[in-house]
Amino acid sequence: MSKHRDKAAVLTTALVFLTSCAAPPSQEQVAAATKGMVTRKDLEIVDCLLPGQVRQLGNSSYLTPRRPTRTTASDCRIRGGEYVAYDRSNLKSALKIWLETAEAGDIEAQTNVGEIYERGLDGNPDYAAAASWYQKAGDKGYARALFNLGSLYEQGLGVPQDKLKALNFYRLSWGLSDDNLMYQSAARQEQESLRKELDAQIAERLTAAKIDDQIVRLLVWDVERATARDLDHAAIRAYKARALNLHLDLRRPELQRVVSATGAGAKRQTLTETVRDFLGRRPLDAELNRETFVKLGVEYVETAEPPSA
Repeated sequence: MSKHRDKAAVLTTALVFLTSCAAPPSQEQVAAATKGMVTRKDLEIVDCLLPGQVRQLGNSSYLTPRRPTRTTASDCRIRGGEYVAYDRSNLKSALKIWLETAEAGDIEAQTNVGEIYERGLDGNPDYAAAASWYQKAGDKGYARALFNLGSLYEQGLGVPQDKLKALNFYRLSWGLSDDNLMYQSAARQEQESLRKELDAQIAERLTAAKIDDQIVRLLVWDVERATARDLDHAAIRAYKARALNLHLDLRRPELQRVVSATGAGAKRQTLTETVRDFLGRRPLDAELNRETFVKLGVEYVETAEPPSA
């Protein structure tokens, strides 16, 4: 019986020990364990209103105005700053912090105020006010404000939609000089328009010339390489098949060919040289004299070609 009482006493002691181990830690224990730890809220970026600086001027001292900045909540506390820990109308709190400095002409503050208005107080964006503040900072060359202003013009928010003006603001924000940028779509449209116009002119001239079984040279000035590449080459091949010889001479803008004394650099063949070379290689019937045939062809070309200026 005594043995059973001793076992029960030991078992009761063990149960009390296990129960004490399973009990949750007290608030004092939690505070001691987490003391000095950095929390997520400490690392959040806030609009911090730093205290003014005490400056010395001669024998007198004065306090500068309070300075807004964006930093972590922890850093703001350490520097003695003021920030909103919780506010349903958080943008209004941010506006209160930045507005005074923006009105004083600070370009970063002006851009921040513009972004606050663009996001919207109480969920209602004021794009016109945002554009106004972006314009103030953009007039002083602030890149972020110029980019934001370009975004508003591109979408037509608070300002008339103007994609060209938007592009100019983007260009300024990226530091690009004039004429360094143009819409890719506009470039394609311009090139396509030039190509169609040139195709039409070539067709008109060759149709009027009655090129069948004739030796023809069509000289076209100021043709860009890209435009020449995109011409209707199927139609050009059809014209060449009809003519005895068709030379479409496309000259690039201000093309300068330099031929050195040693012969470096290729000189463009004249029409007479082209015809002489072509007729010299063209298959002939056995009864025809090639030399006479080439001579007659060259004489015909020289008679038909207008004298050069």
